[in-house]
Amino acid sequence: MPPVEEIVGPQEAAELARMCNDEIAELIAKYPNKFIAAVANVPLNNMDIAVREVERAIKVLGFKGIQIHTRVLGKPLSSDEWMPLYQLMVELDLPILIHPMRSSNQPDYPTETVSYHQIFSISDGPMIRPRP
Repeated sequence: MPPVEEIVGPQEAAELARMCNDEIAELIAKYPNKFIAAVANVPLNNMDIAVREVERAIKVLGFKGIQIHTRVLGKPLSSDEWMPLYQLMVELDLPILIHPMRSSNQPDYPTETVSYHQIFSISDGPMIRPRP
């Protein structure tokens, strides 16, 4: 958190995801008795780059899936533009972990007007808000 595609452009997101995935692979290699597998960070602001990074992370680094967030650049996960990624994961027969995410202006409970405890959010404000 936060998803790389929400904080930088496509080229920078690709570089950050690659760095993250490489460091996770190094950590797994260093401590194989502590970590059994990893899921890849995917830069979703360019689908061609995303697919290439997923293939690299899985085929070269040995990762066992990917993680995406419930909000991808403000678009739903059912958007057609994500289908190449889903098709690749089906071909690889590996899971997609979906990390819940929303902003603090969306309440967690019907009795709230904003998310006071930020249960499913990326912080775009204070982590704990005073009760009304």
